[in-house]
Amino acid sequence: MSHSSHRAPGTDNSPPEGEDVIEATSDRAGGTLLAVMARPRSRRPGVVGTWCGAVVVAIAAAPEKGKANAAILEILADLLGIAKSRLDLVSGATARSKVVRIAGLEPDQVRQAISDHLKRFTLNDQGRLWE
Repeated sequence: MSHSSHRAPGTDNSPPEGEDVIEATSDRAGGTLLAVMARPRSRRPGVVGTWCGAVVVAIAAAPEKGKANAAILEILADLLGIAKSRLDLVSGATARSKVVRIAGLEPDQVRQAISDHLKRFTLNDQGRLWE
């Protein structure tokens, strides 16, 4: 799994060099839909990168009885500085690939908060994240 995901250079929708691609779109209710990839049973929980447009969220919990989903929502709420009640899992309850609805924030606000968070991380020579 790569720290960031980029589209091919030279395509119309290529991100600026060095920027992560984060798929976040508006929904009809004035919120944002965010693609999330879960990485359960991780040693260091948190938002750790992007992959194929999804935000990678590492969680310590195992994917059983909704524990992993609850941990993902808690991590995202903390990162975004909002109440957990403003987040809903809209798809992917039993899959690693999920979509989370974030009430009251625009896609650009969500992308910026996640990008700012990810800029604090660097990869060491073994490909592990260090803050």
